[in-house]
Amino acid sequence: MPDDPGYSKRDERRDDNADVFPGDECWTLQKADMRRALEAQQTIDSPLCSHCGEEGEYAGIGRHRKYCSDRCRVAAYRARKRKVHAVPKVA
Repeated sequence: MPDDPGYSKRDERRDDNADVFPGDECWTLQKADMRRALEAQQTIDSPLCSHCGEEGEYAGIGRHRKYCSDRCRVAAYRARKRKVHAVPKVA
């Protein structure tokens, strides 16, 4: 089995009956979309946590998470709450 990331067992079975093999120009053109999608997925930037600044994870669908964990989400909420409810002292 070739080391091509777009090559699968299904392709191997197809190749038994086809004249297109990995390394062939037609094979490369047929797998170009899959290869571009795979490269795009691997180059996605990981989002930074709004509270601690560490790299978060990306689930692959939807938008990025704002916080890396529930712990950071709660800490940020509490920090915002303290900031809003802080009453300045009147002299």
